Amino acid sequence: MKNKISISPATWVIAIVSLIIGGYSYWFYTHFDKVVKEIDLGPTKEVKANPFFAAEKFLEKSDKVASSQRNFSVLDSGIENQDTLIIESTRVGLSENKRNTVKDWLNNGGHIILLATEIYDDDLGTSRDSLLDELGVRLYENPEYSWSYDEEEQLTRVTFQGTDKVTAVNFRQNYYLQDSKGEATFIGGNDYSDSFAQYQVGEGMVTVVTDMSVWKNYSIDEHDHAMFLYQLVGGGRTVMFLYNTVQPSLWSTMKELIPKVIISFIVLIAGLLFSASWRKGAPRKDDERVQRELMQHIEAAGEFNYRNDAGLSLLNKLSEALEIRLRKSIHQYSTLSDAKKIEKLSHLVGIDKKKLELLWQPPEQTQEDFLERVVLIQNIKRQL
Repeated sequence: MKNKISISPATWVIAIVSLIIGGYSYWFYTHFDKVVKEIDLGPTKEVKANPFFAAEKFLEKSDKVASSQRNFSVLDSGIENQDTLIIESTRVGLSENKRNTVKDWLNNGGHIILLATEIYDDDLGTSRDSLLDELGVRLYENPEYSWSYDEEEQLTRVTFQGTDKVTAVNFRQNYYLQDSKGEATFIGGNDYSDSFAQYQVGEGMVTVVTDMSVWKNYSIDEHDHAMFLYQLVGGGRTVMFLYNTVQPSLWSTMKELIPKVIISFIVLIAGLLFSASWRKGAPRKDDERVQRELMQHIEAAGEFNYRNDAGLSLLNKLSEALEIRLRKSIHQYSTLSDAKKIEKLSHLVGIDKKKLELLWQPPEQTQEDFLERVVLIQNIKRQL
């Protein structure tokens, strides 16, 4: 007797599922290709620390030797091998030795690109930047600048010698340069302001700009900013960036933070008042009945006293008190006629005589007349 081979339903299910998975895997392996995907992880630490990192890499690809420093120590070691020195830092406080080193290097053919960092003070006659003051270039704020200007209108367009191509640069327009001595060899800008100027110093050259953000990592790829840097550097082989020593003034920092401090203080006070307004414990209801009866009593008493004698008693007491003060304030007041009393009183307290005549007239027994006389007497007392 032969044994029959029986296959359980679970085995059939496993086999079919395995065939499906295997077939799909084979189809996926033969039809799909591996793709390399680049994910932008943001700037590296080196890029974050150096705002001119992209400019350096661009110059290196253009057969230049580019580097950067955060201080003026390069001036101590000598800069005879530097063809172009780009200084974003303020020169205020630069030692005499370093300034003389820069001047000697310029006279021997060096090229410096300076950021004008100090606004010229017309009252003091200086910007505290001796390098710019000697050149006669001044930095001013541009009060007529408006952010509503069209970007194309703000572009500074320059055509360098030896090329017909126009270089477009988008300098910020909140500052402008002025050549006070008229010795600039070139001045560039737009219809609203002059943004950079060049001066010949001995065998060298000084380029002054109002904005170096055009060469920083986030904007060097805009317009012709990179080309503008390359053209300024010219045939120089080596480029050195000096940056990161420009610090905001205490006053500018305070102006920036004061609004935040005021807003925070207002929010704090509002929070304290709101928290203090919360009731704690069982609710307490004011006894409005007692307060209402007291106010009604005072009002009724005043109304009764006024109606009883139409306010004559109060007016008489006020008039008597005023008469006593006038006798002390005006010489021989009792012997004067009514017209003379009014004249002297008007001159003493500065109130028109026609208004003062009211006090020498009989009361009209009305509330309006009563109030007018009381107010007048009080004004006279305040002036005495």
